[in-house]
Amino acid sequence: MGIATYSYNRSTSGGEIIRELVNASDGQGLHFANGAALLLAYASGGVFGTADFSIEFILDQDADNSSDNEIYTSQIAGSNVLKVTNSIGSNVVRISFDSTNYDIAYDMSGDYGTPTHYVLTCDRSALATLYKNGNSVGTIDISGSSAVNLGNGNTANGYLGGVSGYGVIGTYYRWRTWKKLLSAAEVTACYENASVPITDQWSNCVTDLDLAFANPEMSLQIQSRSGAGDATASVGVSQVTPIEAVNTNKLAVGGTTPR
Repeated sequence: MGIATYSYNRSTSGGEIIRELVNASDGQGLHFANGAALLLAYASGGVFGTADFSIEFILDQDADNSSDNEIYTSQIAGSNVLKVTNSIGSNVVRISFDSTNYDIAYDMSGDYGTPTHYVLTCDRSALATLYKNGNSVGTIDISGSSAVNLGNGNTANGYLGGVSGYGVIGTYYRWRTWKKLLSAAEVTACYENASVPITDQWSNCVTDLDLAFANPEMSLQIQSRSGAGDATASVGVSQVTPIEAVNTNKLAVGGTTPR
């Protein structure tokens, strides 16, 4: 009797993980209104320091804000701050290290209205690369940032979104940060099937926020599936499709005895 060979064909049309998150019934992500934010429970700048890092997220932006769409800030106050921004006026993805800007020539507005998987890898002594749905769409030399210690003298929390006029208006479906450079193959794996290598789960994957979470009580606490702490949502953050708590509706069982 021969040995059967099984081959798993991961989706490359639209991204398996994007389809599953959007079509799932477990909360379907978190929508951010203007000025809403998600405060991380740790100082991400202190984790990155001067080392290489990667940021992975699935985001569906609704529209331009009145100023910029600020996607991520490494700490809520102080110096040596990292900021990732969808720059509205310049139509670029802007990476700021301690107020020095590096612009990747990619216009995110073409992705508005569509859940899109992004990965930003930052080699502190060379290039930053932006990936969209598993493919590189732009690079910029950030070697001038190599001496900026993102954790120097600053232990404030990081956050997603921002103040009114500057925050993202739209829905986050995933947020992960990594204290390593993801390879092109790892970026593809993250896009196609959300995989996290087991060796990275508790070491290099710093944050893995469950933004498409089942949450009957509409709690503002967001669970992290990696070693870092949870996050807290501000007013203006809401689940796209919240799960109804069982005790808010009548439950009737008829017919045969339930087993």
